[in-house]
Amino acid sequence: MFSLTGVHPTQLSPQFWLSVDRHKADVPDVLLNEPWFFVEGCLWGVFALIASPGYARRRWLRSALIACGLASTFGGLGVVPRFHIG
Repeated sequence: MFSLTGVHPTQLSPQFWLSVDRHKADVPDVLLNEPWFFVEGCLWGVFALIASPGYARRRWLRSALIACGLASTFGGLGVVPRFHIG
């Protein structure tokens, strides 16, 4: 985390970056990390619906749908900042 923020710079040789197989690194991410974050988000949403009183549920659902729509729209347009390493 510190190397990504620039607090602790890491110098890696060009041979290291040539040896990285991006496809091999993406497979565990897609199969393990992404489904877990989706499940975790769904569980937090269910918890919020259960914990909120009845009158606030509609407002919460409406704001959640708007937030998801905005995140999908702006994420699809490339507005979300990206970090390039290497």
